[in-house]
Amino acid sequence: MCVSSGGQHMLGPVVVHALPPILGIRNMSITVYSKPACVQCTATTRALDSAGLSYDVIDLTQNEDALATVEELGYRQVPVVVAGDQHWAGFRPDKIGGLA
Repeated sequence: MCVSSGGQHMLGPVVVHALPPILGIRNMSITVYSKPACVQCTATTRALDSAGLSYDVIDLTQNEDALATVEELGYRQVPVVVAGDQHWAGFRPDKIGGLA
C-alpha cells in the first residue's frame, strides 16, 4: 500500500521523499536509519530537505534487518546516515553540507 502526503510516499516503514533533481548534487543513495520521536533524526531529515537532497528513511523499530545493518556498522544511536561509501551517527550538519 502506498500513501502519498505532501511530497512523501510512504511504503510501510520507508518514507521516500520525491524531490526534483538539483544541479551540482551527486547522484548517490542516502539512507537515514531512524526511530520515532527522535529529535536528532528530525533535525537530520530537515537538513537534508533544506539541502535539496533525496533520501530514504528506515524506521529501525519496524525493520530488524536494518537494525542488524546499523549494529554491524558499529552504531548504537540514531540517526545513522549512509550516503554512498560514507556513514555517520547523530545530527551532523557538516557531513550533510558536504553531500550537496
